[in-house]
Amino acid sequence: MRKKYLFNQEQFQEACKSFLELINHMYEYIDLHMLSLHKKVKLTLAKHIKPIEAFEILKAEKAWQKNLTRKEDFYFSPSKTLNSFQYVFLDDPDLTKVNKYEAVVVKTSRDKYQAYVKLSKPIKPNEYKTIAKALINETKADKAVNDTFHLRRLVGFYNTKYNPPSLVIFYAKYSGKPYEIKHTPPTSRWKEAPIKKGGRVLEKCQPNRKTWWEFYSPTAPSFSEVDFAYACYLLKIGYEAEEVKSILREESPKLYERHRNVEDYLERTLKAALRRI
Repeated sequence: MRKKYLFNQEQFQEACKSFLELINHMYEYIDLHMLSLHKKVKLTLAKHIKPIEAFEILKAEKAWQKNLTRKEDFYFSPSKTLNSFQYVFLDDPDLTKVNKYEAVVVKTSRDKYQAYVKLSKPIKPNEYKTIAKALINETKADKAVNDTFHLRRLVGFYNTKYNPPSLVIFYAKYSGKPYEIKHTPPTSRWKEAPIKKGGRVLEKCQPNRKTWWEFYSPTAPSFSEVDFAYACYLLKIGYEAEEVKSILREESPKLYERHRNVEDYLERTLKAALRRI
């Protein structure tokens, strides 16, 4: 694996440390996570730590070697103890819509980005989703990623979702104005994906679609809630109901242990998802 792509641990660690110093100004405390899509395992390495403290934890975990040899990916999420936010996280936005704002942008793979847009004032957790949806709608970002504690990729690691893996790098720091919050945007500003006649979503299936684990969050009420969110996402990008069921059978953890009648559960989940989208 070392022969296939560049690995310079010292440079990667320095890039990660610089990024954590940036994050230190966005979030007072974070949680640190490891996710292995290959093994379908997610671990929380640390909770309620200062962002800059994450660097020594990652070193002690030998995170860079594990990323390279075991295809383990490393993420952070804002700590669940936070009671205010001044940045909205956007996954895969249109950067031409983001660059007018004060924002930090990370490149996670070829033509894929994550952005942190600064708000004009701090907001409470119960205000976050509505404001995030308005920004997502404006910037054409991933509509499924609108919660407060979604996992964010760390700079200085390979994104092993792709083959060959793609290095996650700091991309840009835009110096526009913060996103102005004059009042809490109404839910009605949120637009659903365009739909064809007969209920089919206009968007086509994506070859590098997200996986179940990328919808999992430490704050998720249950695996069933993640199943539902993932099903909505798959339907929106063009998968048929039967295809979504097949994907859930393969990817949803311990599905046959959690449900006695899996087919009935999948049918109910898909019906609810189709009503939602």
